[in-house]
Amino acid sequence: MEEAFGQTPHFVRLQAFQIDGYYLGTSDERAAANVRAFVLECSDLVSSQRFWTRLGFSVCHGKQNWIKLQFISPIEKWQMELLLIHRKPRQALRHRIDSRGFGCLAFLTTDIDSDRKSLGMPSSDIFDLSVNGKSMKICLCEGLDGETIELIQL
Repeated sequence: MEEAFGQTPHFVRLQAFQIDGYYLGTSDERAAANVRAFVLECSDLVSSQRFWTRLGFSVCHGKQNWIKLQFISPIEKWQMELLLIHRKPRQALRHRIDSRGFGCLAFLTTDIDSDRKSLGMPSSDIFDLSVNGKSMKICLCEGLDGETIELIQL
């Protein structure tokens, strides 16, 4: 992982999401808000790369058994890296979105219906939710290895 991230990342286990998260920086920054990198095991690197690039990630570099992706955002705290590591196929992840910890990765969109279709994965119907008087459209999608992706249109 040092080769992929360019430094030694600090480990934190994300319970509900069942993936390993890492934050880059000093050990006193160990807080969920500082998690900027995730390691996700996947059964098909090429398909996983295609899926995550549809969500806005771009490929940084990779080797035979891993690919590092990066999500660039104008808001620095929203930037993140994703390290896809190949593993033999196994049963997909199953968890509840309201479980303790990270239940999903959320992405803002301007066209939720189009983005949902472009992912080409199982998804919920689009539903409306109002928070503090602000209305938004939400859709939950399933990733290739069972991870939950939330699309939010404000």
